[in-house]
Amino acid sequence: TSKLILMKILKFIFILIAIIFISSAIFYFIFKNNYNLEKIILDLKKNYGVTVLLHKDPKWSFTPQLSLDFDAKINDKNQNFNSENMRFIFSQSYTLSPINVDIESKLLNFRGLKIQLFKLSGKYFFLNKIFNLNSLAANIGEGNINLQGIFNQSKKNEFNLSGSFNNLHLNQLFRQLNLADWKRIELKISSKDLIIKGEIVNQDNFFDNLNGKIPINGSMYFVTTEEERFGIAFLNLLIDKLPNFNNLSKSLSQIINNFSDSPALINGSLNIKNEKIETNDLLVISKQNKIKIKGYYNMKNNLFDAKLLFFESENLVVEAIISGNIEDPNIQIINSENSTEKNTINNDLKKVFKDGVNNFIEKLLNIEK
Repeated sequence: TSKLILMKILKFIFILIAIIFISSAIFYFIFKNNYNLEKIILDLKKNYGVTVLLHKDPKWSFTPQLSLDFDAKINDKNQNFNSENMRFIFSQSYTLSPINVDIESKLLNFRGLKIQLFKLSGKYFFLNKIFNLNSLAANIGEGNINLQGIFNQSKKNEFNLSGSFNNLHLNQLFRQLNLADWKRIELKISSKDLIIKGEIVNQDNFFDNLNGKIPINGSMYFVTTEEERFGIAFLNLLIDKLPNFNNLSKSLSQIINNFSDSPALINGSLNIKNEKIETNDLLVISKQNKIKIKGYYNMKNNLFDAKLLFFESENLVVEAIISGNIEDPNIQIINSENSTEKNTINNDLKKVFKDGVNNFIEKLLNIEK
């Protein structure tokens, strides 16, 4: 009957109005809490000390989904990072779905380190404050990094990262970060399947809860001169007359003769335990010779406490202790009594190379006179 048809039409209209009302409420909630750009910028500055300066008015789009697109200059109060132009894109369908986040920059400076072609993509679940990092890719010099992970703001800003990096030039990294300027050693490293976990509490306590494992492979090249090669050959002829410097001569000979004519291979793993980077199996291998590194580097205090073990055809020939900071570490030779050798001439390997191998030999000859 016509009455029944009318009731069905009214019922349909009522349901349609209810759907529109609910959709509008959802849209208002999303817009008010998550796409209020002014609020986002204020929260970034308040919670993380990050300043965002828009280059021009943001672009809004409402079909087929809600999206926000803007370019901005960013920097943080501690001057850890900055970018003159970074693009942000936030988008979300008209449902209670996560917010899609895409960020990119041609150049991002991090404490002096130049990070190029930075691209980040992820999803932010605003109800439980979890950010899924789908991918973070960037170029650093001739190398690159690729990471994935989760950031959980509801649990002390915990994060869990995995991924890889390839062909990172450590000398370049250390120079740009103003950590060290190693002129005699060239190091390039790569890693697959790295895992790093921790909490972002504040800058001072960042290392306190940092843990992870980083498998390492790469190459090392020690820069030497023809004069140094001739000098070490001459020293080997004299060493019978200078028994107190036998271990130092062996280590110098190992480095100059076996690790300077071509790149040696690096293989092993680094374990991150709170503020320390530890290793028990990091090897530098050149033909039948190898250097094994055992010990740790304290990231918070910037101090080494490690050993170098020089092997020739699987035979341990000499040991050395690495101590001091990353910029200027000491590498002291160990004698047969397992203590650092104490002679009138310094047995610090790094100092010998810094002052010159030939100068060291001249001092030895003067002692004999």
